[in-house]
Amino acid sequence: MPRAIAVCLVPLDQNSYEQIINLRRAIYQNPKLIALGIEQQYHFTAHVTLGYFGDIAPDLNRVNFATMLSELNQQWADNLPEFTVHRSELRKFDDMTHYYREPDSPVLVFDN
Repeated sequence: MPRAIAVCLVPLDQNSYEQIINLRRAIYQNPKLIALGIEQQYHFTAHVTLGYFGDIAPDLNRVNFATMLSELNQQWADNLPEFTVHRSELRKFDDMTHYYREPDSPVLVFDN
């Protein structure tokens, strides 16, 4: 993601990772999705995209920006929040600011 800033999510353990991979596999191997021509394009990286950027200002202090991101990353690495996914939805988007569900879009609800 060369034009984005994202937070990568780390599975708690091997079992958590396998659950995520199995979910992804189930989604991309769904015959209805395949019939639409949707293919798995990338290796899996669990993440939350914080933002995308376009043109980079020529006066951007890249070293300072990288240092700030590194310091922020270190703060999170020392105190990782934990969360559980209970529901997964297929959503569409026309641009990166508006995601929506079609009435017949699939929803997966996970048991705890």
